[in-house]
Amino acid sequence: MGKNNMLDWLETTPIPLSEISRQTGISRNTLYAWVSKKSEIRDSNYLKIVDKYGDFFITKGENMALDSGDRTQEGQIESHYVIGLQKDKIAYQQAEIDNLKKKVKQKQAESTHWEALEFDFICNVTLFRSGLIIGRVIDSVTEIDYQAKLLGYTKQEMAKFWDIGVKHTRLDKHPIEQIIDEETSKNIHKQATTMPLLFDSLKSIVGDHYLPQPVIYIHKEGHKVPAMAYNKVSWRSLKVTAKVKFLGD
Repeated sequence: MGKNNMLDWLETTPIPLSEISRQTGISRNTLYAWVSKKSEIRDSNYLKIVDKYGDFFITKGENMALDSGDRTQEGQIESHYVIGLQKDKIAYQQAEIDNLKKKVKQKQAESTHWEALEFDFICNVTLFRSGLIIGRVIDSVTEIDYQAKLLGYTKQEMAKFWDIGVKHTRLDKHPIEQIIDEETSKNIHKQATTMPLLFDSLKSIVGDHYLPQPVIYIHKEGHKVPAMAYNKVSWRSLKVTAKVKFLGD
């Protein structure tokens, strides 16, 4: 209806088509073709006429219809597009919120599980990095007497293995490696090669992460003593607290 009204107005308006052409940027030939019914009116050109002269040929009722219809056909497309983007964004944000809630619940469950773990000793470690190389400092270790008895070493020997408070620039050069099974060391060092990348990915994430790690110690007499280390890792501070449980028969 809007385009028909515009054609009626073009045919009767005292405003020269040359002036309308100058004001709208639509060529006079195009305007003449409309009036003579020789060509169809493109929506984009129709909107140019509406912007300049709509008040002359749009009645109040039609104006309301036009605002939601013909006049805004291109605008409607854009509006629908924007609304669609907004809906997608809202859906994405809701998915992110749901995902975060799920992670929080998972963290809470992991934390509760970690707090309830049985253990034979606790080891606190600070990791540090130099490029792609990971080093460590053993900050503290509990129950060294028990460890010494179980593994056949003296308390003094165990203390030397742990080398508490001394900074070692490479994981594989720490004295504790002397009493850890070769396969265990390989697995730990394999993980260590990905730690810098993992750190860069997770350092901005709030909260602790829980990583179990099998560990096989070497008894002084040569046989293997299996254990499980349950590690709580804070990526921001690179602090690790390990609860270690020996797996006896």
